[in-house]
Amino acid sequence: MGAFVLLAGSRGTAQTLPPTATATKDHGPSIELVVVPGRRLRGAALGDIAPLFVLDPADIQSFGAGSIPDLLDALKAQTEANGAKPVILLNGRRVSGRGVIKDLPTEAIERLEILPEREALRYGYGAGQRVVNIVLREHFRALTSDFEGEGATQGGAGASKDDLNFTLLENELRYSLDLKYEHDDPILASERHVLVAPVSPFDIVGNITAPPQAADPEIDARLSALAGVPVTLAGVPKAQNGQALMLADFVGLANAANAGDLSPYLSLRPSTEKMSANAVISGSLFGSVTGSLNAALDDTRRRSDQGLATGALLIPPSDPFSPFAAPVELYRYLAEAGPLASTQESIHGHLGLSLDGVLSDWVWSMTAGVDHDVADTSTQTGIDVSHIRSLLDGGGPALDPFTPFPAGLLTGRMTDRARSISDTASVSLVANGDIAELPAGRVSATVRLGGDVARTASRFSANGTTDAGALSRNEGDAGLTLDVPLTSKENGVLPMIGSLSSNLDLDVRRISDFGTLKNATIGLAWAPIERIGFVASLATSEDAPQMAILENPTVITPNVTAFDFLQGRTVEVTEVAGGNRNVVATRNHVSSATLTVIPFAQSALNLIATYSHSNVSNPIESLPVPTAAIEAAFPDRFVRNGAGQLVTIDTRSVNFAGQRTDQLRWGLSYFAPLSSLIGGNPAATPVSANGPGKDHEVVQFSIFHTWVFTDRMLIRQGLPAVDLLNGGSAQVAGGQPAHQVEFHALVSGRGMGEELDVKWQSATWTNNGSAIGNLFYSSLATADLRLFANVDAIGAFGQAPWAHGMRITLTVDNIFDARQRVHNGLGETPEAFQAGYIDPVGRLVRLDLRKAF
Repeated sequence: MGAFVLLAGSRGTAQTLPPTATATKDHGPSIELVVVPGRRLRGAALGDIAPLFVLDPADIQSFGAGSIPDLLDALKAQTEANGAKPVILLNGRRVSGRGVIKDLPTEAIERLEILPEREALRYGYGAGQRVVNIVLREHFRALTSDFEGEGATQGGAGASKDDLNFTLLENELRYSLDLKYEHDDPILASERHVLVAPVSPFDIVGNITAPPQAADPEIDARLSALAGVPVTLAGVPKAQNGQALMLADFVGLANAANAGDLSPYLSLRPSTEKMSANAVISGSLFGSVTGSLNAALDDTRRRSDQGLATGALLIPPSDPFSPFAAPVELYRYLAEAGPLASTQESIHGHLGLSLDGVLSDWVWSMTAGVDHDVADTSTQTGIDVSHIRSLLDGGGPALDPFTPFPAGLLTGRMTDRARSISDTASVSLVANGDIAELPAGRVSATVRLGGDVARTASRFSANGTTDAGALSRNEGDAGLTLDVPLTSKENGVLPMIGSLSSNLDLDVRRISDFGTLKNATIGLAWAPIERIGFVASLATSEDAPQMAILENPTVITPNVTAFDFLQGRTVEVTEVAGGNRNVVATRNHVSSATLTVIPFAQSALNLIATYSHSNVSNPIESLPVPTAAIEAAFPDRFVRNGAGQLVTIDTRSVNFAGQRTDQLRWGLSYFAPLSSLIGGNPAATPVSANGPGKDHEVVQFSIFHTWVFTDRMLIRQGLPAVDLLNGGSAQVAGGQPAHQVEFHALVSGRGMGEELDVKWQSATWTNNGSAIGNLFYSSLATADLRLFANVDAIGAFGQAPWAHGMRITLTVDNIFDARQRVHNGLGETPEAFQAGYIDPVGRLVRLDLRKAF
């Protein structure tokens, strides 16, 4: 594999690359890494700790990834420590945001370095994240087009994405422009055979009862005589040949309500349309100072159907189409008006600036950004039927209430509107340098200074009333990180202990609406021998809620399907969402210990185990699930009618009292040339001269098991704790699975590759407390498969001009169309847990065609 390197815990070693050939279009001759003591590679990260992994262009192309996010996803077993996303550097420098790198084609990468967690401290980040340093080629130019289409095997769920990217690299100058268009088709409940039952007594055709204010619930004594029993409810029969209904027509549906299917009018997935543009320019400014400017604009629009409007209409006995001798109440869904719609449009604009350089012996970087966000939501909640009521009362031409109404009478849609506007400006300065020399090595210090200014305003209007609010926040931040070597085998300082170092991170933030928040982390890194590493940390932090949690506008959505845990049944509710200014800051206490073992010399096999303990005070949660415990703690958030039926859920965020979790994540990962599996050396396999992906065989696999020992949530003081591992629940998907397994494997060679991802989680249950017994959630295993081919690396295609830079990828998500199964104590699946609700997409097939010119 030529350039694959695995180094663990070594110091004092630098690497260099020979110059590369340049061309107008450079998709990349492979590069041999050469170890040269005392000389630093171009674009290398700070510090003298060697990378855990180094990937050259051939390695990178073997993953079949067209973008850097896709590449990082394929490398997550190596880049994500304890589930934390890595810190991303570009040419050894901080970036103003991921927008700077997310659209770069992978062919532009000269090498990719993965460094251990402690290196994040030098760049002003916490010690719990690994560092990925992406080094770009000096000369590169490409126009890349990428078309992706997908669809579910059950039908529907069609989606497409078009991406056009231009990237130019010329020494220190870099220009990049990326344009995207994405479209997702909606999925209706009817397309997934999901039964959506009407809310009694409403129905599309209609049901009738006596008026709610009537003393006698009997509809009509004459109808009761015809039916032979007292009739308090009757379905409306369908009119035949335009003839008015007779009293006898209602006998067949006496005391039997109509209950039609509403699935054609409810979206399980909204339709989505997104357009985005992202531009980056960077280069050398003066002296050692370099800078980059990033501008991005996104426009996203979503639309979903939220069921049908309802109409409760009083029909007087004088109505010429009524066969009843007394007033009756008609309950109907107004299907002839079409579904109620909910639409959202969000616009995001970003402008980011980064500068970095060297001052004396200190390396510094400055990042700044300005973000502008606008979100508009329009939710139709019903239809004004006052004109229909007037006609039924004799205020105009006669109207048959038992037949569909003319469309012209149903134009008055009642609509709630919400808008939020937020503006944020931030700046951060980070400087790193050595401040002292100890016998065991140099003491490194990282100083951070930063500030943010944020403003948000929201407005909500409904039923002729308007509620508006605004919130501003100013934040100042100062931090200091020290990395202190204590012992060193290389320097002969207590060599019997091995290499031991400590780090201390202190951070103070002053937030205008929350006061002063303090964070502190202390950590130890110990390598008793060359191939064993141990890292431990203890962190305490305070986090203020995001401004959106405090100030988002109120949005009221009707006809939302929910499960009523107290009554054990599926209901349609009105959902209230938005901000809550009463939410307070969260306090976190987290301790973790990670052991890494490389069992064999010159091996790319890693064994990793991480134990973590978390104790959180005042965690911020939303309230989507009306379990008995949550409803008892927040009774004002759940509204029930006189019959005890749940009708409204307020999901706005609240603080729970606390949560404690303990878990172990352990497993192994391997990444090396295929030849090393049959006796080769992963650090010394020669590079193919044919270029990336040609005759280059790589195998990668990883398997990790997460075992949750404790997960207890205290909703409010004075109430018993909810054990999420043993019948407790705070979410629709049930409690916390005690076991989760992730398996990833990739094999590629001769221009083709296969990648398999498998995930499994154990079963859970919820102590329901209703007459139907507990809810049981099955275990779930899903598998995703990706097949790709670099066409210009396959046999005779390699010489064809049209095949140059072309990649074809076929992906199948959820190969076995697996969904979690839920049943109650009676063995029945509640409507809210139908397969289409849990996962409306299911098996998804995606075809991607990518071409670099």
